[in-house]
Amino acid sequence: MFIVWLLWITVVIGGFYMGIGSAIGSYQKDYDIPLALNALIYLGCAFYGLPKFIKFIFNRK
Repeated sequence: MFIVWLLWITVVIGGFYMGIGSAIGSYQKDYDIPLALNALIYLGCAFYGLPKFIKFIFNRK
């Protein structure tokens, strides 16, 4: 079970961290297209994993 925790923690926290960092970098560099696409992909992964992570946390017995 610890491996599942590590997986979803990495996907959610890492996705938000890298996505927000890429969005800020894109904003500061006059809207760089590759950074904007990285932000979209990372934040998409984070938002995809967030409900699964929350479900995993609250369904523990």
